[in-house]
Amino acid sequence: MIVLPLKVAGARILRRHRSTVGREVRRNRAHSDGTYRPPLADWYARGRRSRSRRNRRFAAADWERVQELVREDWSPEQVAGWLRRHQELAISHEMIYRHIWDDKRQRLAAKLNRRPRKRLATTPRRNAMSHDSQCCTSKLTSDGYIERL
Repeated sequence: MIVLPLKVAGARILRRHRSTVGREVRRNRAHSDGTYRPPLADWYARGRRSRSRRNRRFAAADWERVQELVREDWSPEQVAGWLRRHQELAISHEMIYRHIWDDKRQRLAAKLNRRPRKRLATTPRRNAMSHDSQCCTSKLTSDGYIERL
């Protein structure tokens, strides 16, 4: 008869990977004696879930502040950064975008579409240069410019 460790046997019974069972046991042991007690594990898990930022909802006043700044033509990135810097609200720009696109009757989505896009300064790529310009010789001048010969 083969004797398996408790975690491996428990994992097989529960049809979970042994690392999942091991993580559960390690995370939720009793602080006093290190044993795993299911009611205590449930209590620990509920406490972690309530402290999690993932499930935190923003109040209507928080969204009103965000919408106010977006109506003033601020981008979601600017809104998130400003609110975080002034310690008013910790919200990501992705969450603001999601709120804007989900709540179309506020007409904030149209406000984002109206804003002109920033154009990045384009620099010629090395491979995009013509064959003639690659064959030319050039020299670097004393003031840092390239002079073609």
